[in-house]
Amino acid sequence: MIRRTRLLLTACLLLPSSIAYCQGVSEQIILQQLLDLPELQQYFHVELPGRLPIKLLQTPGMPQGLQLEKFGRPVLSLTPAQAKQQAATDYISIRKLPARTTADTLMYTLAYPIEGVLCRARFVRQKEGWVVYDYNVVEQ
Repeated sequence: MIRRTRLLLTACLLLPSSIAYCQGVSEQIILQQLLDLPELQQYFHVELPGRLPIKLLQTPGMPQGLQLEKFGRPVLSLTPAQAKQQAATDYISIRKLPARTTADTLMYTLAYPIEGVLCRARFVRQKEGWVVYDYNVVEQ
C-alpha cells in the first residue's frame, strides 16, 4: 500500500496539467485510509460467504477508476444499477460532505447498510498529505 501511494504521489507531481488527477489521487488515498480505519474492520465479516471482494457503491461525485484494496483484493466498484441487478446488499457507500469541507479539512461518511454501520471521518491536510484527524463509528 505504501509503495502504491508513493507511486501515485510521484505521478501526480510529474504530470504537467494534473490538478484534477492530483485531486483524484488524494481522494483515492483518503478513501483507502477510510476503508482501513481500525474500528471498521470488525464489521466486514470476511468469513461469511460472498463478502469478498468488498463492494463499493458508486455515488455521485465519486472519482472514476479508483484502485482501492481491502484484504489483499481489489475493491469492486458497482453502479446502483449493477448492485440492483446482482441483488447486492453487502456494499459500502462513501460520500463526501461538501458543507463540512474546507481547503484543509475534508469530511466523509461511510455507510455499510448490511451491518447497520455508519462512520463519519474528518481528514486534515498536513505536510505529509491528508491524514485522519478523527472519526466515529456507530451502529444504527
